[in-house]
Amino acid sequence: MKYEIIPCHYAPKRRDLTNENLSHSIFYGHCNFNCIFCNFRARPKLSHMHYDNKDFDTLLDELFKHSKNFKFTGGEPTLNPELIRHLTKIKDRGGIIYLDSNGSNPNVIEDLLKIGLVNVLGISLKGVTKEESVQVSRRNSTLSWDNVFKTLRTAGNYTKVHTIVTLVFTKANYKGRINIFADLIKDIPNVQLKVNNLLGNNHKPNTYELIRVQSEDLVDEVENFIAKNIEWKDRLILINTLGAVNDYSKIQFY
Repeated sequence: MKYEIIPCHYAPKRRDLTNENLSHSIFYGHCNFNCIFCNFRARPKLSHMHYDNKDFDTLLDELFKHSKNFKFTGGEPTLNPELIRHLTKIKDRGGIIYLDSNGSNPNVIEDLLKIGLVNVLGISLKGVTKEESVQVSRRNSTLSWDNVFKTLRTAGNYTKVHTIVTLVFTKANYKGRINIFADLIKDIPNVQLKVNNLLGNNHKPNTYELIRVQSEDLVDEVENFIAKNIEWKDRLILINTLGAVNDYSKIQFY
């Protein structure tokens, strides 16, 4: 399998974990989406190295010296045929696993949840309507919408798993968008919202004329939403700067 592995790179998006508990980021080298704002397909191919199972097991020995937290992301990690084996290796050593997914493979994720391999599940929603999800992901509505909500409903049955649902916001569509976002998943238990402003190096703000929201404008939008929807207090995360990816102090919790 092809991974890009960055030790102690990711700041966990939970209040009970801080920069002292940074996670190793493990990026899988394939994706079944081609999202209009994502830079995945533009990343240098050399950044993803081939690891066989022996290589991966050896690498774990070194990584566990620094942190027991691991974030599997991509690309799309549920495409990885070795994913269950690798997560099991980490879990058997007492590791904590964050899985980031586009939610398109609900059966794979359900298998992982059944055997307790995921602590925090991150699902990326590609739009607030079926039509928008197709436009953003450039994939059909079964993959980009129907399967995503099947994944979320399944995750809601596992009370020990923290589910964080992410939506990227842009200047063109941020007004009132959090309300629509929240309404889509309000009936799913044990779920948090994560509002991502369009980020420079992680996203492509100039592609397709997408422009990030002014930081203070998005803060105002979030604060107004929380003031009017108190049930979401302590359940909303704002990622408003690129630094928040690996600096816990820059994550805004509401």
